[in-house]
Amino acid sequence: MSIVERARKAQRGRQGPNCGVGIMLGTVQPAYRLDVQQAMDDPNSYSTVIAEILAQDGIEIAYETIQRHRRGRCMCGKTAADR
Repeated sequence: MSIVERARKAQRGRQGPNCGVGIMLGTVQPAYRLDVQQAMDDPNSYSTVIAEILAQDGIEIAYETIQRHRRGRCMCGKTAADR
């Protein structure tokens, strides 16, 4: 069994807290969601700066949460390959 197969088997059924970014993206207006998603998809936009801008807009999300989401390491159910 390959490492990928073993990892998928080990991960099956794991649960964790909802991702703050995923929750936020599900609650904002579609145009704002698209704007945030474009910033997160841009490798030249720092997660720290995105977090600061979101905070200016009244949305408090830690930059580490944004980094984890961008890398597909959160519990949103998407991997980096899915994005």
